[in-house]
Amino acid sequence: MKQLEETAKIIDWTVNQISKERLLETPPHGNHPNATDYIKGYFGKWSAYRILFHLVFYEENHVISSLKKYLEEPVAISENELNEEDAWNRDLVLGVNVDELLKRLHLVRKMQIKIINRMDENQWSADTGHSSCLDSSPEFITSKTIQHTLEHGNKLLRIALFWDRHLQMLDQKKKNPD
Repeated sequence: MKQLEETAKIIDWTVNQISKERLLETPPHGNHPNATDYIKGYFGKWSAYRILFHLVFYEENHVISSLKKYLEEPVAISENELNEEDAWNRDLVLGVNVDELLKRLHLVRKMQIKIINRMDENQWSADTGHSSCLDSSPEFITSKTIQHTLEHGNKLLRIALFWDRHLQMLDQKKKNPD
């Protein structure tokens, strides 16, 4: 449970390292004429805000319902349970609000922790035999959530730390091809 809290704090801190002007900007490295496939993948195709949205959407719409199944609680199907791309487009129309999205991340993490705290050891480690990550044990789902956060958090840190440096190197390469 501590890792769910800590990784949310890491995302919060990382997003706040990115300038507000750059939050919605797709990393231009992928379109740079000197970018290698490695550099294109290093930054990815999503803006920092889109990555944050993805993390929140995934946990609100998939992780919570998967965990609730182990407590045999009904899972309400909400209007928000659209496909992610539709939800993203709808969210953009409503307006960009990083602080609100970060609050949602912390809220969904608190919800996960409350659900997990109500499980006994058998529920926590129950193996369903399914190959789907979200049909696995709550222990696996939680571990996957942490891994997913760290994976996307890494992209966010790359945007925060290396955006300008890598663009500079790509521009230098253009001037000095050797």
